[in-house]
Amino acid sequence: MGNLISRQDPRKVIDNRLEVFGESLQCEEQYYEDGNLLAEKVFNTLKQHSHYFLDSYQFAGSFGKETDVIDPDLDLVVLVNKCRPPLKGVLNEFEKILRANEDYLQICPGSYKKSIRCLKFAFRNGISVDLLPAPNLSYDEKENVLALMRNNDELAHLYNPSFVEDQIAFMEDQDNFTHTLIRLSKFWLKSLNLGQSFSGGSAMMELIAVAAAQELEKDGERSVSRSFIKVLDMVIKLKTLKIAFKLDNDGEWRRVSPADLNCRNKSWLVPTIIGKYKTLKKRNFIVDPANPFQNFLEGKCNGVLKKLKKFAVKTRSVFCQILEGNGQCGSAEFIQELFEPMVENLSNEDAVSLPTSILVSYEVPCTSVYNDVKVWNEEIMKDPKVSRAVELLKKNLHTVVHSTVKGNEDMFCESNEVQNRVSQLLESKLEIPLESTSYVENHDSYSGYDAMVRIPYVIDDEVFAVYVSLKWESSCFLSQLLKFLLLFALWYKLREPHVIYIDSVLVRFGERLKCPEKYYDDGKQMAEKVFETLVQHSTYSLDSFHFGGSFGKKTDVIEPDLDLVVLINNCHPPLNNVLHHFEQILRSNEDPLQIFRGVYKQTDRALQFSFRNGISVDLLPAANIQDDERNAIFQTMVDYDRYSYYYNPSFVENQIAFLKCQDSFTHTLIRLLKFWLGCLHLGEKFRGGSAIMELLAVAAITKERLCEEKSISRAIRRVLDMVRNLDSLKLAFYRVNNDDDEDEKWERVQPKHLNYYYSTILVPTVVGKVDILLRESFIIDPANPLQDFLEGKSESVIETLKEYATTTRSYLDMISSGSEKYSLVNFIYDFFYPMPEDLTEDCSLLLPDDFLLSYKPCSSVYNKLKIWNHNDIMDNKDALRAVKVLKKNLITVVHSIVKENPARISMDHVKVAVEKLIEDNLQVNLCNAPRRYNRNRQNEIEWYDVMVRVPIPYAIDGEESAVCLFLRWD
Repeated sequence: MGNLISRQDPRKVIDNRLEVFGESLQCEEQYYEDGNLLAEKVFNTLKQHSHYFLDSYQFAGSFGKETDVIDPDLDLVVLVNKCRPPLKGVLNEFEKILRANEDYLQICPGSYKKSIRCLKFAFRNGISVDLLPAPNLSYDEKENVLALMRNNDELAHLYNPSFVEDQIAFMEDQDNFTHTLIRLSKFWLKSLNLGQSFSGGSAMMELIAVAAAQELEKDGERSVSRSFIKVLDMVIKLKTLKIAFKLDNDGEWRRVSPADLNCRNKSWLVPTIIGKYKTLKKRNFIVDPANPFQNFLEGKCNGVLKKLKKFAVKTRSVFCQILEGNGQCGSAEFIQELFEPMVENLSNEDAVSLPTSILVSYEVPCTSVYNDVKVWNEEIMKDPKVSRAVELLKKNLHTVVHSTVKGNEDMFCESNEVQNRVSQLLESKLEIPLESTSYVENHDSYSGYDAMVRIPYVIDDEVFAVYVSLKWESSCFLSQLLKFLLLFALWYKLREPHVIYIDSVLVRFGERLKCPEKYYDDGKQMAEKVFETLVQHSTYSLDSFHFGGSFGKKTDVIEPDLDLVVLINNCHPPLNNVLHHFEQILRSNEDPLQIFRGVYKQTDRALQFSFRNGISVDLLPAANIQDDERNAIFQTMVDYDRYSYYYNPSFVENQIAFLKCQDSFTHTLIRLLKFWLGCLHLGEKFRGGSAIMELLAVAAITKERLCEEKSISRAIRRVLDMVRNLDSLKLAFYRVNNDDDEDEKWERVQPKHLNYYYSTILVPTVVGKVDILLRESFIIDPANPLQDFLEGKSESVIETLKEYATTTRSYLDMISSGSEKYSLVNFIYDFFYPMPEDLTEDCSLLLPDDFLLSYKPCSSVYNKLKIWNHNDIMDNKDALRAVKVLKKNLITVVHSIVKENPARISMDHVKVAVEKLIEDNLQVNLCNAPRRYNRNRQNEIEWYDVMVRVPIPYAIDGEESAVCLFLRWD
């Protein structure tokens, strides 16, 4: 046998062994027989006792599609006539019927769990069931339902089980090779610990495997190893992966090419292949061929996708080494290596509670082929950390046992190999020394244990089983509780000085984020000159000018844009002609106004330019609304959404007044939050983000006022919690005093009142129109009730923002709790460190090919961007975006490291912080790249395309200086 293997092509050996292993992952025949028998009994019992008209039942999921892996859940779809979702009444009735017939149906008492469309339970032999009642739809009814789904995302989820026959038909169309690849892919997914549930993961892997198999078949290079690597490659690119299928004229399903999914004319795709244009605009999607409104990547958080990518990269690396002959390619060990459970050491996992003792035993012969968890101590399993530990151990044992046995079947696996692998798993994941794990010949010694996991396996037609009994000492629980209470008391006693210190650092830093006085003075002086010049030369009747944005509201951070709102009499939007007119005037007066030549950009309502000292300006002409015009203009804004956007600058005085009535504590909180937002790279523009942070801060302060003492760190937590729920957040404010009162007072509307039932009270003064109240989330501008700052925000940006808020919240919790893992030294620098650290993975950024980092004397307070633009590189939007992100990150790091404690900062501190940022962002090692980092190469600066200069905000050792970053693209 060994000589035969040595003479074969190693790749063919690997392909053969993978194919055999993939086929062996199918359920045992007994599972199929028992599953069919039990399902039929359940359906007949339901039909006999139900008041609903039950038509038939179908196996869905991997069992129905015959893509099962070892012992899957039994997805049992019961088609109900003359019924529409949600089927809450049907689920309640089904549960009552099953509970009344548990003995006859052999159902485990107390194993029921109900969701919005599913009833979960388990048979006593270990088979788990998902019972899904679904409307029985005719062909015409399906067409009508698909039409309804276009306007209601929830219906796509609720009606999905009704498409079970189409889902099965799609998989029946795939060949045996693809089914084998699907099983391998799903077994790999089972070996991963993603830290949370991954709904639809199995179906997602099925479609990825089909896409991979079809792509390689088209290229004529289809093999199991190449196809599996292709699957891993697709998982690695999951953040930008787009998969959809269409039915060809020959009746076969084929993947829609990525080129077709990105072409301009996409009308042929919607709605038969992809349900909505909204889905096509997403960065990634995997669409169910049976239900074009079902996107399996919808709602998946970036944290899970990142873990999947990390695990896929690791598996791919291992597999490539095996294929190159560096692994155990000729033996079964490569199967074990390839499907090694990927889970961090469980002893370091906060979400699990490890057992205090464990007993491992083996049984032969075993009478059952089903995995099982037996619980003797029901109370202890109510602890979610305990039940999670049991589930993780069961999953890992399942993977290890079956990769050992089924990956080794034709090489005569012995039971002691399984025992060795199990002991290795338990030792590495639980950190239980080998001598404290007991092995017995039979399983009669479980007395006193709380739960037991059983994993059966077959060797030479003989059924064995590994039993792992787990015990949590009750005294241990009491001691843990006592320990927790003591620690809580100690923490409560010590928290105040600890939190007070953190609060003092944050408040002090927030106050230092204000613009330099010179920026205020220069900005006001130059704005006045611009307005005087416009009045002098304009043919329009200009009334006055106001500072809008953060500069006008006094919530500025370091160096904001100058929003200059010019109110015009007898003029209404759109004001394109006014913008063009203003630009001509400014171009004719660039020298006296000190404006950069030729650097103008016109948008729908603003003219953007820069002064030569570095201050950027948004010049916004706006209608000066008179009292007798207000009602008519407001009605126009209600009727036409676009006019709400156009008229918004006209409300500048109200916007300023709302923030002006907030206290200095709120203003400090706002600056901290806007600085935090500035340290994030969201992948695309987030218009109105600054205003969103302002309103979230005010909302947080309304709750903070109820506490005995205000805490800035607690207020930040409140805001971060709101950001984490941004896709369901509803926020609006109302004025609590009369318009005649000199001092305005505003309060947040209670979220429970922000719905249709209160529309007569809220509309139009608080929320502009009823349509807004029907949205899932909104943040209303107090000055303009028709302005919803969340409108039009993409799901990807919201999800990324939620992920960053979770990360920051976790860090703040740890640092506030006094955890020894985190130091208060450089707390501000760590707290506001730019995210993500690595920019090389963002395909929307064209990062430089070379750079020069230097430190120069500088007396200016202005950040500067100088463009030599030898190769017109700044015409490339991706390169310009990269420059802006690097500039923003550089400003964040310099100001956070210096302003936290200016008195103790040296130039070396700044250099270390800046150089770490460059290494993280560009993924370079400055120590190994002297050509890219040389303070003595000042004579070469004109060789670069762009320079970013960030002045260090305080003189260090009596010298004023700046960080200069020169960038070049090949």
